[in-house]
Amino acid sequence: MARAQPHRYITAGFLHGGIVHLLLNMDSIRRMPDWLETGLGAGLYLSTFLTSIVTGHISHTYFDDFKSACLGASGGIMGLYGLMYVCLVRMGNSRAAWLVLRGLAWLLVYGFALGGISNAAHFGGFLGGVVMGILFGPRYRSSYALLRKNSLEVDNSPRDYRSVMGLGTKATSGIFPLSVFWAVCVLSLLSQPRLRSAPLMALRGLGL
Repeated sequence: MARAQPHRYITAGFLHGGIVHLLLNMDSIRRMPDWLETGLGAGLYLSTFLTSIVTGHISHTYFDDFKSACLGASGGIMGLYGLMYVCLVRMGNSRAAWLVLRGLAWLLVYGFALGGISNAAHFGGFLGGVVMGILFGPRYRSSYALLRKNSLEVDNSPRDYRSVMGLGTKATSGIFPLSVFWAVCVLSLLSQPRLRSAPLMALRGLGL
């Protein structure tokens, strides 16, 4: 079905195997640090979430050799952790970055131990978030002006974002602007006949 209807790679992220599954994913999103959205921007946050849902489900599908279905937003959530990891590494916050990797490792251990959990989807979603972070996430540089008490440079960073970055660090633009990502997505949809109907089918699948 995924081969014939590729929109399922994203619509499956909005379906869950039961109320417990849904609540667990909602709680995982609730526990995300606020700076991941308020500091990095809602555009990058949402783009990473949606992209990682797709990469997570593609990873599950191919590692499972098209044998079983996969539902849930876990890939998107793991993608946000991947984005967080890249940002923390770029900030030089190695301790926090290590905690993200440790959390991923424990999640994979639980997946192997409990069953019914797609480690491939989790890992594929995480890698999707890492790629989004590398290409479109902010970079960071030292700013002497931010360390000066009477500096004219205004620090507009949210307080929790500043605490993670540390004093004297300033966020700058990524390697590519996010508009490049969406332009590539649109061009890919237009250039592939099989994908042109995917957005409309996705909206129908979501009941919109």
